[in-house]
Amino acid sequence: MGRCPNRVPVPTLGTGGGGRALTSPPHQGAFQQCIDKLPVRELLIYQPAGRYWAFRWYETAIFLGLAPILAGFCFWWIRRRLS
Repeated sequence: MGRCPNRVPVPTLGTGGGGRALTSPPHQGAFQQCIDKLPVRELLIYQPAGRYWAFRWYETAIFLGLAPILAGFCFWWIRRRLS
C-alpha cells in the first residue's frame, strides 16, 4: 500500500526542523487526495436499537464466565510460584 505523510516539515529557527500537523486547509486537501488514492474504504454496520439489551446480556455473560476462569488461573499461578 502507499503511504501518506501525517506531518509537513516546516523549518523553524533553533529547533532543527519540526513539523506542523495537517490541519490547515491547504494541507487538508492534499492529504485527502492522497488518502483517496489508497485502496482504503470504511464500512460501518449498525445494529438495530432493539438488540441493545441483548448485546448487554451477551457481554455480561462473557465477563461473568471469564471472571472465575481468570481468578482460578491466577490462584493456580500464585500457588505454583510460592511453592
